[in-house]
Amino acid sequence: MPQGKLEISFYGPFAFMLDRDPIEIYTPRCVGHYPSIFTTEDEAPFIADYNQGMKRTHSSKSGIKGNQGKITPVNRAAILSPPPGFRLTNDPRRAWFCIKLPKPAHAVGIKGDPYLVEITGTNPPPPNTPNPNNWATAMRLIFDYDMNQPRFILTDGASWVFDTTLKDYSSLGAPTRFDITIRNAGPLLDPDHEDARACFEAGALLFQQKVKVANLVNYVDLDWEMDYSYAHAKSGAGQKKHRPKGNVPAVVPHATARPGTDCGNAIFASF
Repeated sequence: MPQGKLEISFYGPFAFMLDRDPIEIYTPRCVGHYPSIFTTEDEAPFIADYNQGMKRTHSSKSGIKGNQGKITPVNRAAILSPPPGFRLTNDPRRAWFCIKLPKPAHAVGIKGDPYLVEITGTNPPPPNTPNPNNWATAMRLIFDYDMNQPRFILTDGASWVFDTTLKDYSSLGAPTRFDITIRNAGPLLDPDHEDARACFEAGALLFQQKVKVANLVNYVDLDWEMDYSYAHAKSGAGQKKHRPKGNVPAVVPHATARPGTDCGNAIFASF
């Protein structure tokens, strides 16, 4: 049985629950975004569920070989985690749908632009190392795959959402692999970061964090936001990224990870 790889790349607003098996991937309720799935041969839209989105589950029938151990993060870009002790919201309307997949072998953080953001709110995350305030805006999941089973199906239980036969287009001598792209496409441009901020807040609302007041433990909606208020353009040779002093205006590039398609908000992922 030949074994290769399946790479599924997610661009745009998503939240990944990689700490469970099967893993769960939620699409936050971002207005003006249109999620779809693509291969080299086929494509199809996802249907948003306005009432029970977090419970509208899409599962795969394919040659994926589930990972029985721990997922290896490959941090090409740092991946933002929910706060310690978090739980998912119990309001199913806060996502359009959920995708469940077997546990991948690797998870790769992707970042297409050099801009930086600061995460603010209650108990915000510490700056990551070695690139503070530089968070992944997309994710690539890499699975071991039985290449004798090229048919890949996504079903929501009642019907098939996507049915395709994957093809290997790797170059001669390279490892055999299939690839799929799932994109939650947004506006053409977002120069003021309004869409990125709104989608990040929609993603944060999928989570609740634990707070303790007067020895009482409670869960409240995660109130994290993305702050673009300091300079974060790509620095040239010998230059340093720094917070401007006084009223110096920030230098801000477009907030799209890939122009015309993907929101530049930081994704969430729990390991």
